[in-house]
Amino acid sequence: AEYMGEHLSAEHGASADSLDALYAYTRLQYDCGAYEVAADLLPIVRQLSTDSSRRFASLWGTFAAQILFELSKKPEEANWEAARETMHELRETIDSTSFSSHAEQLMQRAWLLHWSLFVLFSVDGGRSTLLDLFFSEQYLNTIQTAAPHLIRYLTVA
Repeated sequence: AEYMGEHLSAEHGASADSLDALYAYTRLQYDCGAYEVAADLLPIVRQLSTDSSRRFASLWGTFAAQILFELSKKPEEANWEAARETMHELRETIDSTSFSSHAEQLMQRAWLLHWSLFVLFSVDGGRSTLLDLFFSEQYLNTIQTAAPHLIRYLTVA
């Protein structure tokens, strides 16, 4: 990402301020409900940014925008595959990142479990993925510690 930033700066005159402006514009699109635009732009922000916290926030934003965009469609027109892929990428990132505290990682996992319900109850084979996710050791611990109300979704799956 650092090399790409140097290349964009040298070849196209882009600067860190340009990336900040793109991030702000993308956030505005999300806040205004233009979820498709936000879902398209946030991966670009993530790819260009050298700031790990911004890349992580952009990954979460991409996931949320994809979900909200698909929820805005008629159920028969929704395509959840991009959100499913982002969900897996987000899980890998959460599981491999050293957070400032265990509580922070627990919170990130709890949020992932909540948001993933939209995806996993909407895709073919999603319920088996839900069972695998919810019964994995780290996420079962998260449910027991921070989100016991999610157990009801296991009975539905």
